Amino acid sequence: MDLRVADPRVEYRTNPINVFTATPRFSWKIQSGRKNVLQTSYHIEVAEDSGFSLPIWDSGKVCSKESHLVAYNGDALKSSSRYYWRVKINDNHGEESPWSETAFFETTLLSNAEWQALFISAEDGNAGASSAGYIMRKEFAVSGKVKHAKLYASAKGIFIAYVNGQKASHNVLSPGWTEYNHRLLFETYDITPSIKSGANALGFMVGPGWYKGELFDKKNFYGAQTAIIAQVHLEYEDGSIEVIPSDATWKYDKAPVLYSELYHGEIYDARLEQEGWNCSGFNDDAWRAVNIESSNTEILKPHDGVPVKEQETFKPISMFKTPAGDTVIDFGQNIAGWVSFKVKARLGTK
Repeated sequence: MDLRVADPRVEYRTNPINVFTATPRFSWKIQSGRKNVLQTSYHIEVAEDSGFSLPIWDSGKVCSKESHLVAYNGDALKSSSRYYWRVKINDNHGEESPWSETAFFETTLLSNAEWQALFISAEDGNAGASSAGYIMRKEFAVSGKVKHAKLYASAKGIFIAYVNGQKASHNVLSPGWTEYNHRLLFETYDITPSIKSGANALGFMVGPGWYKGELFDKKNFYGAQTAIIAQVHLEYEDGSIEVIPSDATWKYDKAPVLYSELYHGEIYDARLEQEGWNCSGFNDDAWRAVNIESSNTEILKPHDGVPVKEQETFKPISMFKTPAGDTVIDFGQNIAGWVSFKVKARLGTK
C-alpha cells in the first residue's frame, strides 16, 4: 500500500549545514495509502558518500515506533564535514518501505580548539562613547579547485559578512543576543558558489548591536569595543584544507554608518561609501591595521536556533505631517524592521 518515508530532517531542519552536536537527532514522517498505520521498526544508515558504500553507522533494524529525534549512535563525527543519511521503516501491517530520499547534514566546528582566528576590532577600549559602524576586509588567493568552502563568523556587536561583494547570508542582526560574557554564537555559511580562482575578498561591517549599544538604559552593557571573528575553510578537490582566519593582517576603515543603535535608529552618510571595498583588487592603502581584541574563543558556541531573516514587505498606507511639522509614514502595521526608500537631494542634505 505504498508505505513511504518523507521529510527527513536532522535537528528539526532539512539538509542543515551547521549541525552543532556530535550526536545529531533524526526525524521523519510516515506516509501510506492505508489507514491505521503504525511504524514498528526503523533502519538508519549514515555514510560519508551518497552511495552508502561504507556506512559509518548502520543502526540495523530497530524495533521502535519512534520517528522523531532519534539519536545518532555511530562512530565519532568529524567537524566541518558532510554526511549522508537515509531511513526505511516497517509498519504494523507487515509492509516495509523503500529507503527514503538521500538527505545530508554538515557538522560545524565542534570544538573551540579548532578556532585559529582571533577577535579583531576597528576600535580600542576607549571607544565606549561611539555608536559608529566600521568595515573590515581581507584578500586571499585561491590556487586550486575548491570542492567546498565554509565561513564561520561571529561578532561582539552585530555584523554583515560579504564574500567577493556578495552577502554571505540573508540573516540579519547576526549573531543574535545572548549573555555574551558566557555564550557568543557563531554562524556557519556555505560560501562555495562565491569563491573564485585567484584573488578573493572577505568583507565585514560591524555595529554596536546589543553588545556595546544602549541596553536597559545603559551603553557598553557587555563591552566598550566591537569585534568580529571569522574563519574560512577551503576544501580543495585533492582533499587538502586551507584556513583563512581573522588576524592582524586585516584592515579597517569607517563605515557610512555614523550612528547605529537598535533602539534609536541610524545615521547614514552615503558620501562615505567606498565602492568595491568588499571585493578583490580594491585599493586599501589608506586603511589601517586592525587591533587584536582577544584570542580567547571559549565563549564561542555554534548557533543552535533559527536565524532572523526578512519575512515580508509592507507598503505605506498613508503619509501625513504632524502639528510639529514632522512627516509620518504610516505602514499600517507594527513591525520590527527597516525602511527602504529613494531620495534625490543635493550633496550633504540631511
